[in-house]
Amino acid sequence: MATDPNEETTRIVASIADSKQIDWDAMRREGSLSESELKALRALETIRQLQAGDVAEGGSGASGPAGESAPPLETGFENLTPIGRGRFGTVYRATDRALGREVALKVMNADTSLSPESRARFVREARVVASLNHPNIVRIFQVDDREGTLRIVLEHVQGVTLDRWIADMEGQGRVRFRWDAEKTLPPRGLFVPPAIVELDHARDLKEEVFGPILHVVRWRADEIAQLLDEIASNGTGLTLGIHSRIDARAEEIIARLPNGNVYVNRSMIGAVVGSQPFGGHRLSGTGPKAGGPHYLARFAAEQTVTVNTAAAGGNASLFTVAE
Repeated sequence: MATDPNEETTRIVASIADSKQIDWDAMRREGSLSESELKALRALETIRQLQAGDVAEGGSGASGPAGESAPPLETGFENLTPIGRGRFGTVYRATDRALGREVALKVMNADTSLSPESRARFVREARVVASLNHPNIVRIFQVDDREGTLRIVLEHVQGVTLDRWIADMEGQGRVRFRWDAEKTLPPRGLFVPPAIVELDHARDLKEEVFGPILHVVRWRADEIAQLLDEIASNGTGLTLGIHSRIDARAEEIIARLPNGNVYVNRSMIGAVVGSQPFGGHRLSGTGPKAGGPHYLARFAAEQTVTVNTAAAGGNASLFTVAE
């Protein structure tokens, strides 16, 4: 009875996730999966080993049972360090051996590289970014297909990590809570512990800190105008949450701040397209909001027709005669 390729792929992915040894030569002899599928799964194994620290940075990967080396995803690069992972890819900080510069290497997750739709989306993403030229957008250096797995080589922008931000705030005595103070983070994966940080003023937060970090500012009721001025000056304007039983206070805040989405006495997440328009202002985006009354016009192609009625002959003034 022939093996279902989908079931076989699912079984192998589960084995890789559990760090089980896989006999790749036996898999190739069985012939239940194509060569490209096997290469993609080998790539997944390499990524998992890199994340777990089982593969030396800059090495060629661990060897299989028969001594065959894993797909050389990092060929041409060294000092690979995982710095982020999403639905479609894992990002590494790496050094380009040929040019001697630090880059960000995004490798499509092998468990999604089996899907043609995912591969098309990966390439489309790279092309869109490569077509843009802006100081706030990272540059694309290279896109290639290595051993059946897509890679994007991007400009690496040095910045402060969330872990570094929490550490800096802790050094200033501002951390009031952090989840991992009494608990241990999982040994595998990339995690940032939820934390609560207290600031003296809202203006002390000079950039977006996107992560599970709650910043708290204490303020006096008679100084709310100054507080709102500080919040309004941070350049963003996506979402604003207000918790107050005083309607006049909520209306005062709404009128003062330019945020595109305001939630009063409710959760600030989970906006539903079609009933809760979602979109920002200033650094958080502009234009019609998803689900808003003007959103449909973004997908319409406008056609304007202009007719010179006088060209048809006759007395054009007759068109203006009242009936």
